Amino acid sequence: MILSCTSLSSLLINPQRIHSFASDKILQVVMPSQLHECAAEWVHDMIVQARMEGIIPQGWRGTMRIRHSPTYKNFVGEYRGRWKEADLTIIPLVGPDRVKKAKFPSVILESGWTETLAKLKDDARHWQVGSGQEVRVVLLVKFYQPNRQKRIRLDLFINRTRPGGQSHGIERYASFFCILYTTDFFTNVSVASVAYLSYP
Repeated sequence: MILSCTSLSSLLINPQRIHSFASDKILQVVMPSQLHECAAEWVHDMIVQARMEGIIPQGWRGTMRIRHSPTYKNFVGEYRGRWKEADLTIIPLVGPDRVKKAKFPSVILESGWTETLAKLKDDARHWQVGSGQEVRVVLLVKFYQPNRQKRIRLDLFINRTRPGGQSHGIERYASFFCILYTTDFFTNVSVASVAYLSYP
């Protein structure tokens, strides 16, 4: 399995993330590093590979769109008036001809380097509660500081919910050890996954 950041130019449509918390009068601007974008690129690559190998049927393309960092401003309830961008979204196409995008993605990915795991879990709640449970799956990727061997750990978490239902809770799916190939950690990053650390 390879997790790589070698072709990010196509992903960096918006080089910053903007989150607005109207009720708190806070505007947060996050400047993601290339490491921050690795997880989204990896998920996208795995979807493409699964389609090529027939694991995902060819008809899937006409039912979903994959987008990097679209801004959502239509949250409901306690999250009304807030803006948010995920690192990756999978958006269903709806309507009789499947030409219209759904109001919310069904799957989103959030990755964190400087964010704490607690903050990422808050992000998952924001997406699921703020969308009225239209966001069915939240993938969370938490990166940790490299060790002396330039190996970093990342943990993958999954949170699932059903429309109108409660979240099933955030479960740790897997942890990985990765090797960091870089001379400048924050601006020139390439990460290759070398081993599973553990499964729960």
